[in-house]
Amino acid sequence: MKKLGLALAALVALNVSAFADLIVINKKDLVPVSASEMQNKYFQESIKPIIDQPLFKKATFYEADIVAKVDPRTYKVNQSMIKDYYSDKSKYVYYKPVLILTSDGKRARLSTLTCDVATTSSKGYFCGGTAEHNYSIK
Repeated sequence: MKKLGLALAALVALNVSAFADLIVINKKDLVPVSASEMQNKYFQESIKPIIDQPLFKKATFYEADIVAKVDPRTYKVNQSMIKDYYSDKSKYVYYKPVLILTSDGKRARLSTLTCDVATTSSKGYFCGGTAEHNYSIK
C-alpha cells in the first residue's frame, strides 16, 4: 500500500511539473483575431472541431505573433512548417496560425487552422486545426 501511495505521489508530481514549465504569456500582450478574419468561412469551418472540445467551448482566438516573442524556437518551427506544408495552393485553400485561449482563460494552445482541398467532400475542402504547443496565461 505504501508503494502505491508513493507511485501516486510521483504521478501527481509529474503531472504538476508538466504544467510548471509552461511558458507564460501575459494576457495584455494578446492581439485578438480581426473581426473580418473571424467571419471568414474557412476560419469558421476550421474552429468547429476545436470548439466542440469541452476545454474550448467558449474559446477566444488571438494572433499567434506573440509566440515569436515568448517562445521563438516554437514560432520558428511553426513558420517553417507553414512554409513547407501549407503554402502549396493546390493542396490547401486556407491556413492561419492562432493562439486559442481555453474557456477559463488560464491556458492557451498554439494551433494552425487549415482547410485542405478534398475532392471527396461536397464542399470541396476539409477543415481542422493542429495542436502544436500549450502556454499558460496570466
